[in-house]
Amino acid sequence: MHTTDELEADLSRHLTAIAAPAELWERIQRPRVRPTPFPAHRMIWAMACAVLVVAGMWGLRRRGDSIETSEAAQLRAWVMARTGLNLPLADDASPAVRLLGAEYKDGSTVQVRYQVGGHEATLYVSKAPRSGSKFHDVSSGSKQVSWTMRGEHYTLACAFPADLREACTICHAGGLQTVLN
Repeated sequence: MHTTDELEADLSRHLTAIAAPAELWERIQRPRVRPTPFPAHRMIWAMACAVLVVAGMWGLRRRGDSIETSEAAQLRAWVMARTGLNLPLADDASPAVRLLGAEYKDGSTVQVRYQVGGHEATLYVSKAPRSGSKFHDVSSGSKQVSWTMRGEHYTLACAFPADLREACTICHAGGLQTVLN
């Protein structure tokens, strides 16, 4: 075993000063460079790109579940193929009614989109829990009417109460009056 004095003598013989490489001294003396903060315009572009990606993915997800058409027969066939629902869309609807298309939502409801006198209208159709025929909410000032017919539940919603009568021609040539009689 070495004593403390022997250990110190050994250390002073083997530990001598050495010169540090020049590049080390340069690095130590060079001013420190701080990273620049993320510029605001880059953040805005990054967020805009993220929004576009999300919107694109949303559009791709919805593309297989909707149809854009003004043809009642084409829309009826599309709905029947996806849902088994037999929509009674009229081929001879009022000239004020313009069919736009449909969307199949949540695996259970079809939304038929159209315009009545330039205003939006939507016919929601799904399988009814029980058959029968029941009307409700057709009071003055109402913007919608609902009923169940042939095992299917319908809700017709319009932007304005005055459009409701005309909107019924999407399925019935006589409009709401034919439906109520």
